[in-house]
Amino acid sequence: TNSKPECVKLEISPNPFTNKTDITCSIGQSAKSTELKIYDISGKLVKDFSHFTLDALRPTLLSWDGTDESGEMLPSGVYFVKAKGGDLNLTKKVILQRK
Repeated sequence: TNSKPECVKLEISPNPFTNKTDITCSIGQSAKSTELKIYDISGKLVKDFSHFTLDALRPTLLSWDGTDESGEMLPSGVYFVKAKGGDLNLTKKVILQRK
């Protein structure tokens, strides 16, 4: 049995998205820092939201407009949002559909 409380919540809406999606992340346990990163299908890091100060015990809401770290528009496709805090981590798939 696993005695660690797994309270990671990662919600992405809308998904699939065209212009912007909202990412709600809540670790639910005390952690020194929370990481939130977005990777493309090949595993390349395209966006790093970790520099936002995230209170691990409270939900954090971020918006992603489908751009990379340099502000370039990313192509349509599957991306992975990874949330990490303390010893917990969660990955969710998000689909970007450009018009």
